[in-house]
Amino acid sequence: MQTLRLCLGASLIVMASAGLALADDDVNAGQQIYQAQCAACHSDQPGVNGIGPSLAGLAGRKAGSLPGFHFTSALQGSGLAWDADTFIKFLADPTKLVPGTAMTVMVPDATGRANLFAYFATLKGAAETKPSGLAVQKISGPTQADLEGAAASTEAWLYASHDYAGSRFVNLDQISPANAKDLRPVCLYRSEQSASVQTSPLVYRGVMYLTFGRATVAIDAKSCRERWTYIWQPKAQEISPTNRGAAIKDGRLVRGTADGYLLAIDMADGSLLWSQPIASAAGGQYLSMPPLIYKDLVIIGSAGADFGAKNWIGAFKLETGEPVWKFNLVPDPGEPGANTWNNQESLKHGGGSLWTPLSLDAQAGIVYLPVGNPAPDFYGEIRPGANLYTDSLVALDAKSGKLLWHRQFIPHDVHDADLSQVSPLFETMINGNKHQVITVSGKDGLLRLLDRTTQQQFYEVPITTRENVDALPTVEGVHRCPGLLGGMEWNGPAYDPGSNTLFVPAVDWCGVFSRSPKDPPIMQGMHYYGGAVASDPRERSKGWLTALDASTGKERWKYASPTPLVAGVTATSGGVLFTGDLNNDFLVLDAKTGRVHYRFNTGGSIGGGVITYGLDGKQYVAATSGTVSAFFGGSGLPAVVIFAAESGTALAAMQPLDPDKAPVAEVDRFSDKAAHLQLRTADNHLPGPNEPVDFDTGPFITQGLSPTTGKPVRYYNFDVQGTTPAPVYVLYREGEDKPVPGQLDIIDTLPGETGYNDFRQVWKAWVPKDYVVNTITDSAALLQAGYKTEQTSVLRNMPVVPDKSRAKARLKGASADLQRAWYRGRVAKYFSFDEAPLSAAGSSVPVSPIYVTFNVNPGQPNGGPGSGFRTEPNSPQTHNVPATLPGDTGYSPLWLVAVYDNADWPSVHDLDTARKAKQLAAGVATVNCPIVFIGPEGR
Repeated sequence: MQTLRLCLGASLIVMASAGLALADDDVNAGQQIYQAQCAACHSDQPGVNGIGPSLAGLAGRKAGSLPGFHFTSALQGSGLAWDADTFIKFLADPTKLVPGTAMTVMVPDATGRANLFAYFATLKGAAETKPSGLAVQKISGPTQADLEGAAASTEAWLYASHDYAGSRFVNLDQISPANAKDLRPVCLYRSEQSASVQTSPLVYRGVMYLTFGRATVAIDAKSCRERWTYIWQPKAQEISPTNRGAAIKDGRLVRGTADGYLLAIDMADGSLLWSQPIASAAGGQYLSMPPLIYKDLVIIGSAGADFGAKNWIGAFKLETGEPVWKFNLVPDPGEPGANTWNNQESLKHGGGSLWTPLSLDAQAGIVYLPVGNPAPDFYGEIRPGANLYTDSLVALDAKSGKLLWHRQFIPHDVHDADLSQVSPLFETMINGNKHQVITVSGKDGLLRLLDRTTQQQFYEVPITTRENVDALPTVEGVHRCPGLLGGMEWNGPAYDPGSNTLFVPAVDWCGVFSRSPKDPPIMQGMHYYGGAVASDPRERSKGWLTALDASTGKERWKYASPTPLVAGVTATSGGVLFTGDLNNDFLVLDAKTGRVHYRFNTGGSIGGGVITYGLDGKQYVAATSGTVSAFFGGSGLPAVVIFAAESGTALAAMQPLDPDKAPVAEVDRFSDKAAHLQLRTADNHLPGPNEPVDFDTGPFITQGLSPTTGKPVRYYNFDVQGTTPAPVYVLYREGEDKPVPGQLDIIDTLPGETGYNDFRQVWKAWVPKDYVVNTITDSAALLQAGYKTEQTSVLRNMPVVPDKSRAKARLKGASADLQRAWYRGRVAKYFSFDEAPLSAAGSSVPVSPIYVTFNVNPGQPNGGPGSGFRTEPNSPQTHNVPATLPGDTGYSPLWLVAVYDNADWPSVHDLDTARKAKQLAAGVATVNCPIVFIGPEGR
C-alpha cells in the first residue's frame, strides 16, 4: 500500500515571506519547494501518479480519495480534507495528525508549508472519468437458500454465530485432537485502524469480511490479502465505537455505525450502496450489534441503555434501507408492557439495548431477541415496576415485527445483568420426547433451556460464580458476583449435535455495586448509570468454558481460564473446540475432555470471533485479535490470524466417515446459477432449493419420435450441460485393479458451482494399501495428498439431485435408485444413466443432434422454449426427433439442439423429414436428455 508522501531532500529550503496570502511570490516560492523536495515522488500533472499520488487538484480534496491510487487505510480513514490549515498542520507533524500514516517527514517552516499549499492550490485535478480496465465481478449471494442452509455449510460462515440458529458448529474434521499440535499460522492481516475488536468475521466464497470500528474490510480467506477497505466517515456524534460485525446477502454487506447509520456496502468492491440514519446520539443511541438479514429485511436494534436511550428493534429494506417495521423494547405510553413502568416518565430513558446476535427460526419465521438492562442501571427507585421488555427473551414475527411471546428473566434489574444470548436453537430429546429448544443466557451468569413452542423451561444452571446475587446496590456499596463484566458477554454457546453438548464460555469477575444518593441527571453523551461498579482487581478475574449435556444441563467438564473468556467458541465434528483468551492465546481444546491441545500467542488479545471453514480441501481457523475494550482491556491493533495444519498432517489425521450418517449435500438445480431452460420463477412452481424433484412428471420428461420408425421414444430433460466434463474420482488401493470396496466415489462440484457438469470423466486414484475406506471424502484433499491419478476416457452421466428425488424410467432394467458420492465430506445424491457406453472425445463429451420445434417459433413474442414443445392434440407426443438411439453409432445423451419451423411440424415424423424441415437455428444448446423408453418396434 502507498500513502501520501512528500519526498524531502537532505536540506530544506526555507523561504521568507511576509504572510500567508496567495500572492504570486508565494506561489512561485511554493513551486520551487515542490521542485526541490516533492517532485521525486509526486507529479504535479493531473492523473499522473508516481511513488505518491499526484498533487494536482490537492486543494479541497478529501484525504486518501484520489481515484486510481491505493492509499493506506490510516489516511483513508482520517476524515481530513486538504484545506490550507489542515495541510500546514499535517506537514508540521504528520503522525500526530494521522496516526498510522507512513508519511513521517516534517516541514518545520510554517511559511514554507503555506507557500507549498499556495502552489498546489493553483493546480487543477484531472476530470472525473469512468474507471478503465476490467470491471469487478459482481457478487449475487449469499442467497436466502444459502442463509437457511448455513448450518450445514463447511466452506462459509454466513452469520455472526455461523447460522440463523446460532449453532457455532461446523462439520469439519481435518483438525482433530491427534493433529492439533501441527497447526501453524498461515497468514496475518493487521488493520491500520485503531479500534476495539469484538467483531465476528464472515466468510463467503473464499472471502472474509470484517468490521474494525469504522472500517469494513474484505480479505482473501486463505492468504489474508486485502481485497478492499471501506471507511465510514462519521456524520454525527459517536457515543460508543465498538462494532460486533456485519450481515451479508445478495451481494450486500450491511452493518451499523457508532453514529447511528445503517450502511449497505457492495461485497465485490467495497463501495457504499446506501446509508440511512436510524439512531441518534441525541437519544443516547448507537449501533453495535451484527444485523440479521431475512429475505428482503435487515433486522437490527439500537444500543445505548447505559446512556439513557429508549431502545427498539426494526426491519429495513435490504435494497434501500427504508424502514418496514419497528418494535419498541421499552414501550411507549399506552403500549403493552408500559404498565410495568410505574413512573411513566422513566419510559423516555428506559434502556433495553440490543448489542449481541439475534437468532431466527427460519421455517417458522420467528426472530428471537436478547434484550438488555433497564436504565438507569443501578438506580431502580426512579423506575419502579418490572420494566418490560428489559432482560427479556422476546419472540417476534420476522416479517411484521408483531410480538408473539416474551419471557422476562430479571424483573426490575439493578445490576446491569443484560440478557445477552438467545442461541443456539436446536432439537433434542428430553425425558423421551423431542423438543425444539432455545438456549438463553446473560450477564447474570445463568444458562437456561426453554421449549420454543410451549415456553416451558427445562433447566437453569450457573455458568460462573454467583454470590450475593440478590443484594441491592447501596450508597456505601455491596460486593456481588457476577460483577459488571461477569457471566455471558457478546459471544454465546456452541452446540455439537453429534454429542448433544453445549460449550459455554463465561467471565468470572466480581465487583462492588453502589447507587447514587439521589436521582441521576440525563446528560447527552454521558453515562446514565445512577451508580457505579468497582470491579475486583484484574488479576482476580478469570473465565470458564463449561461443557454441558444439552438435554439436562449436567456438567461434563469445565476448563478454567486464567483470563475472562469473551471470544467466540466454535465446535467441530473433528472433536475439537476453537477459542481464545485475553492473554493473547489462540486455543484448541479437546471437546470430550477440555484439555488444551494447542496454544499460540497471536500478539493481540482475543475477544472477537473465532471461526473455521474449509476451502479447496483444507480446513482453516481464523481468530480475531487486538484490544478488546476499555473495560476488558487487551492489547494489539485489530488483526485476524488464520491457521491450518501443516501439509500432509491434516489428511493423515482424518477419520473415516460413515456415508449412512454423514450429512447430505443440499442441491438446487433450478437456481439462477444452475438452470438455463428450467429456471425457477414465481409462475412455474418448480421445486424449491433442496426439495425432492419428481422427474417422471412434466416438464422433466418428454415424448419424441424414433429417428427411423417414428414410434414414440421418451427421454428426461436435465437441462443444458456443457461439453467439458467434470471429474469423478474412483479410488483403488495400490496394486489392485478393482475400486476400494465400500468407498464412495468423489465429485468436486454441485449444480450451480463453477465447473459443474452432469457428465463426469472418470479419474482413477491409487491410495496406500492400508487406506481405510471413506477416509478421503473431498476431491481437494485427495489431490493435495499427492496420490497417483490417471484420467480415463470413460464418461458417466450422473445428474446430482436433491435427496429423495425420483426418476424411475430406465432402459434394459438398469437401477433407478439414487446413487451416492462424496462431496466435501457430505453425501451427494445422483442418478446414473448407462443406456449406452459413453467415452470422451479427447476431453469433451460427444454430442448427437436432436430436432425440435416449439408452440411459438423463437424470435416471435413469447416464443422459443418458454412456449413449450408443440404436441399432438390431447397428447404429450411431440415431433422432436433425436438423430440416434442407444446402441446406434454416435449415440450420446448430450444432444445438440436444432430448431425447425413449427409450420413444418405436421410433416415431421422421423429423422429424414426432420432434416427436410426448415431449420431456424442449429447448435443452439447442448442438453442432457438420456433416452429411457423406446416404443415397440421403435427402431
